[in-house]
This record gives sequence, structure tokens and C-alpha cells, in this order.
Amino acid sequence: MPEYTIGQTSELLGIPKDTLRYYNKLKLVCPKRSASGYRLYTETNLVELKCVYVMKYAGFSLGEIDVFFKGRNRLDENELKCSVLEMLNAKKMEIAIRITHLSKLEALMKSSIKTIRDKRPSDAATADRLIEDIFADITTDKT
Repeated sequence: MPEYTIGQTSELLGIPKDTLRYYNKLKLVCPKRSASGYRLYTETNLVELKCVYVMKYAGFSLGEIDVFFKGRNRLDENELKCSVLEMLNAKKMEIAIRITHLSKLEALMKSSIKTIRDKRPSDAATADRLIEDIFADITTDKT
């Protein structure tokens, strides 16, 4: 199985070396060490790093990612398994809400483009209604 230095891993995945070191310090991704102490990343480590990257993109905190990894590796512990499932379900709901917001934002962009392109100020009322709707959604979700 191939092994990659921190520089190679950084270049392969586009993740800064300092971030890789930080993830190692947090024990999210633990590469093995060479005889001279250099970090050596395996294919498994690369998959773990990609998982961290995707989970961060999805809005997970590093603490939540840590809980996920611990829970994934110890599925026989019911309490941990339940907390991981609870966290994943909560995040799934957050993502569903964000998708709804993004769909409304997309409609707003389409309406605004049409208004500007077609020079029809009467279409601005549609954009205003969408803005009111989106504003209500995002301010309600924060409380």
C-alpha cells in the first residue's frame, strides 16, 4: 500500500500541511511515523481526510467529526451509537433546511436576473416577496 509524506498528501488533497498537522494533533487522522519521525499517510488516511473535508463542508464541527469517528469505530457501545445517530439526524435536518433556503435563493437569483435582463421593474415585486420569505426563514431559524 502506498504511503505519502505530509507534503504529498497536502498536494494530493489540497489541504494545507498545517491543517493536516492540526487534524493529527486532534487525533482525527493519525498517520503512522517513519523511522525518522515523518508522518506517512496511507490510502486509509486519505479516505479519512476526505471524510473530514466533506463533513466540514456539510457543516460539522471538528468536535462532531471526532464523535462521528469514535462512534463509527465503536458501534458496539450503545450510548455512543445513539449519540452519533442523534447528531447525524440533527445535521440531516439542518441540511434539509439549508437546501430549502438555497432553493429560495436560487429562485431569487433567477427572478433578479430576469428583472434586470428584461428591464421589467414590475418583476421586482416578485424578488421583494422572495427576499421577505427568505429573511423570515433565516431569522426564524436562528432563534
